[in-house]
Amino acid sequence: MLNETQKRQLQSYLEGLEAERRRLARDLHDGISNDFVAVHMKIEQNGFDKESLQQTLGSLHDKLRGISHSLMPPVFKYADFCDIIEDYVSRQKEYFKGNAQCTIYRREAWNSLTATVALDVYCIVQEGFSNAIKHADAGNISLRFEYTGDTFQFFIEDDGKGFDPTASSRGIGLRTIRERVENLPGEVSFISETGKGTKVLIVFHMI
Repeated sequence: MLNETQKRQLQSYLEGLEAERRRLARDLHDGISNDFVAVHMKIEQNGFDKESLQQTLGSLHDKLRGISHSLMPPVFKYADFCDIIEDYVSRQKEYFKGNAQCTIYRREAWNSLTATVALDVYCIVQEGFSNAIKHADAGNISLRFEYTGDTFQFFIEDDGKGFDPTASSRGIGLRTIRERVENLPGEVSFISETGKGTKVLIVFHMI
């Protein structure tokens, strides 16, 4: 368990990470996105010669590479991955009136994840909990991590109102989870039925 000083440091670290993500989102929207719109308009107007187009695209590439590097957080400085996940679940209990549980098997394997993979898993957990609390009206949420040989598997399960996974109008939260799982790379299954809760199962391998 984290002591109080470590918890404050961890909280500060995670809040800083969220602030950095918001800043990067603004950079992408206000900077890169607008630059691409300008390039598109200039191409339509035949306003680029080959050399200037190459220079502009090279500049955009450098900006995107800088943002990509910024997305990489420092190695979890104040706690292991498992401690960060458990602390996150614990903090959800401050405003989630139901029961939230977290079980992690083979902690040494999960703590060995690279910073990039660990961040994606953490963000998937955030999105899954957010969906269960805000949209599913869940009373109980269970988070479980397992590791068997070379296979990492975790799931987020709730007893909320559920949904139809085959419906075309799936929310942005599910799309966000799917995109992050693809980054691992891994596979995700949404097991749900209206009125019978939801289970989000994620499986990935470390090469």
